[in-house]
Amino acid sequence: MSYTMPEFLAHAIAMELLLIGDAIDAANKVALERVLAAEPMWLDCLPAKQALAGMTERTILHSGPPLAWQDMAGPMQGAIIGAMLFEGLAPDDAAARKMCEQGAIQFSPCHHLNAVGPMAGVISASMPVLVIEDANGGNRAFSNLNEGLGKALRFGAYGEDVLCRLAWMRDVLGPALSVIARSLGGVNLDPGIPAPEAARFTRPEGDGDGGSFYQAHFYVNPVMYWLDVVTDFPCLEKGSFDLAYLTEVDPLWADDELTAILNPEAVLFANAPAKAACAADCVAATAGMPIASLFWCAGCQGSIYPMGGHVATHIGGVQASTLITQRMTAKMHRQLVTFTGAGSAGLCGYYPLPIMDKTHYKLQMVYPVPATSKESGQCCQPYGRTTMIWGAGNEYPVSGEDFSYQIFRKRNCCAGAY
Repeated sequence: MSYTMPEFLAHAIAMELLLIGDAIDAANKVALERVLAAEPMWLDCLPAKQALAGMTERTILHSGPPLAWQDMAGPMQGAIIGAMLFEGLAPDDAAARKMCEQGAIQFSPCHHLNAVGPMAGVISASMPVLVIEDANGGNRAFSNLNEGLGKALRFGAYGEDVLCRLAWMRDVLGPALSVIARSLGGVNLDPGIPAPEAARFTRPEGDGDGGSFYQAHFYVNPVMYWLDVVTDFPCLEKGSFDLAYLTEVDPLWADDELTAILNPEAVLFANAPAKAACAADCVAATAGMPIASLFWCAGCQGSIYPMGGHVATHIGGVQASTLITQRMTAKMHRQLVTFTGAGSAGLCGYYPLPIMDKTHYKLQMVYPVPATSKESGQCCQPYGRTTMIWGAGNEYPVSGEDFSYQIFRKRNCCAGAY
């Protein structure tokens, strides 16, 4: 068999790509094995200049690839200016900008020094970092501390309140964490809790119906505030985008027996009459709003209990994920992570509500198919409404697919109270 030169080159390139692909697959397999075999230990909390080899007083780490000052986004530049003010490298933001433009500051990606940082990822010399070591491999990695909600350096804010918080973290929080870690001889960050390998898995039941399990991440996302859709309104919920809860580190989420710690009253509703009442909740939610007094019901999606990730009967991804959304919201209320601001009691501020009021919430799918077209005159759906209409065509038949929802919470507010 003879080949022309173009055909020969095409075959040669194809063979080379196959070999490269095999090498990549082998490398990925080794990397995954090392990740799964890792035993992360939190050893200490130290200033970055003490923990990171190569860190100097004028070194500032950032997220992403190597970047020059002029190529950085505005929030990253703001975070670097804040770090310089925090370190005393410049008297004001104008001087800090000038120093950056003149090359007086050394910029480096976090990962070049085996560190990680959220968002802008800025780490400067005196900022405390957690020292994490793999007990099996011996390699170390480092992470800065979460600044919490509100204005933060990671979003590019560098006001006086941000700098004061950074100083407290350097002078108080960091040394305290160091004492804790060293006095315990290190803290094993692997709790030994088995987690599913994917976002969803189905398991056959005796009657042929499938069950599923989902992990859930709960984000604080006051989108109306940080997009400046409405300004100078005292009742607007303020804050910044942040991760409030993730279930992978919660042993109760994957164990229906353990989660009874949160909802012992579930045994009262494990009977036919209580389940039948959820049909009325389904009808009410589909026609308008759910019935708040039927707090154990999730409308057409099933039961709020148990407050975990197992869905006994998986009809579809949209149905299962909306049920998980309702359970996660109820769980956040039960654990007093989420408060409410609706009703007369909320006129002057938020207050705890351990039993979630479903009528305070609506949801809107943003992934995989954004719900931008109106169903029944609205893009948002109340908790418990059937997914047969608005959820049709919003799931791709791919195992392990993720779903994302924007949750809207009702709030009553007295404008003169703030």
